[in-house]
Amino acid sequence: MKTLKIGTALAIAGFLAACGNGFRGTYSGYDDMVVKFVSDDKIEVTVEGQMAEGTYKKNGDTIFTNLNGNTNTFIINSEGCLVDYPAKFCKID
Repeated sequence: MKTLKIGTALAIAGFLAACGNGFRGTYSGYDDMVVKFVSDDKIEVTVEGQMAEGTYKKNGDTIFTNLNGNTNTFIINSEGCLVDYPAKFCKID
């Protein structure tokens, strides 16, 4: 089960991308994962105490992520949460 969650985290984490526009913050949600935007192009995804680093780019209300070759596309919804059904991450800081 832990391997499945980490695999899911890697796939979902491929979800967060921004080009030099200062997108920052820590988001939590789907399957107790935490996603932290730490710089203009870097993310950290933590699941079950294990952290992996990836990259992201932002284009309007869309965030593209890459984590260990796994990519995802997320939409920033009207609440400011990142959504790629069924995953939803909302800002916690």
